Amino acid sequence: MAGFAHSFLLLLQYPDFTNLTEETSSSTLITGDSNFKIQNDFDRIEDNPAKNFITSFLSTYNWLNGAYLQDDVWNLWAVTFITFFGSFFLVTILQNMFIAFMGGVYSNAYEKGRVTLLRFRADIISDYEALDKIYFYPPPPEPEYIYYVGKSESHESWDENVKKCENKNLYDDYESEKKNEDDTSTKINELNNKVVEIDYKMIKLLELDSKVDKESEKKNENDTSTKIDELNNKIVKLDD
Repeated sequence: MAGFAHSFLLLLQYPDFTNLTEETSSSTLITGDSNFKIQNDFDRIEDNPAKNFITSFLSTYNWLNGAYLQDDVWNLWAVTFITFFGSFFLVTILQNMFIAFMGGVYSNAYEKGRVTLLRFRADIISDYEALDKIYFYPPPPEPEYIYYVGKSESHESWDENVKKCENKNLYDDYESEKKNEDDTSTKINELNNKVVEIDYKMIKLLELDSKVDKESEKKNENDTSTKIDELNNKIVKLDD
């Protein structure tokens, strides 16, 4: 907006230099036998909407109200073009963008304010229920749960879960969990039995290997002892 105001200031501040012609209007007043011609008395300096930057900016700002002073005063195609382009840009685009932005800001503020209010109410109810434990008379029946819904998506999700649980018993989940625990325990026991069986087989294999090694060592010892005895006998015979 300041840029358009500055453009009009450069173009219209000195109308005599650019040979600008003003838009003049006249009218005729007829009273009986007399005719009066009325014509606007326009001062090219004092009535100029762009005589300084302030008046140029204010006249440009009035575009938002639908008043196009520059085009109404001066008869120049450049003024008409700038007025059309600037009014379309400022009024149609920027103003709608500003309205949309402010609408989004207010919507977010409203949503946050509503959530804060609901949370504040929930805190007050929670504090009251905490203090209401101390009483000297039978308390009135109160709901066991307080449901806090922040957004419609949360309510839809909660409602869907409630509908799923309507046809189920309260102990179904417990039985399912118990069954899963039993299945898990059975699998663990089977796995432990397999591990024990594998360990037992490994021990048997090790014992068998050890036994084979001992028998082989014993056989080797016997063979060695036999050979030694044979050598001794040969030596004795040689001595004889």
